[in-house]
Amino acid sequence: MKENYTTKDIFEDAIRQNKRVFKLPSLPELGLNDSQSFFQKFESIRKKAIESYNKNCYIEYISLLLMTVEVYLRIFLKGKKVTKYKKKKKKDEDIIFGKDDITFGQIISLCEKNGFDISLINELRYLNKKRTDYIHHYLSKSFPYTELEKDKNRISNIPKNIAEYVFNNVGQEVKSEQEIGTTGDLVYLRK
Repeated sequence: MKENYTTKDIFEDAIRQNKRVFKLPSLPELGLNDSQSFFQKFESIRKKAIESYNKNCYIEYISLLLMTVEVYLRIFLKGKKVTKYKKKKKKDEDIIFGKDDITFGQIISLCEKNGFDISLINELRYLNKKRTDYIHHYLSKSFPYTELEKDKNRISNIPKNIAEYVFNNVGQEVKSEQEIGTTGDLVYLRK
């Protein structure tokens, strides 16, 4: 891939691949202003998750998967115009990546309330339960540390399935180059 990929390149690729251009809420809309750093870190998380699993570091593996999924869920919420969440016994708080203290479980609930596919919500709850078991309850529960191995296929497919769902449900088709090009725009191609 070219180092400097332009909006013109995106539209040329779309034509060549017989696809259309779609845009998701941008990184700055999510509260992430350093796009270059974000994309470098996001790609490294994927690689580190694979390495962690291969080294039997299951707590790190599941934590890294969760970080990836959280990004997609926040994109979904922003695409659905959900910008606030209710803190216990307090007023509504803004949802801003890196500045809020919304939990993964709260994010799942907000997604569910805003029409997220229920079978994927169940997968997210399963992932969150596994994370909670491994991180918070490993010492008090009786399961072997390697138990995650039997669930690897199921758990490993969650980020891909969530990303695909989010892209298909909040992406807005872009008709011209002028509609994209701002630093942090999240753009993709699909049929």
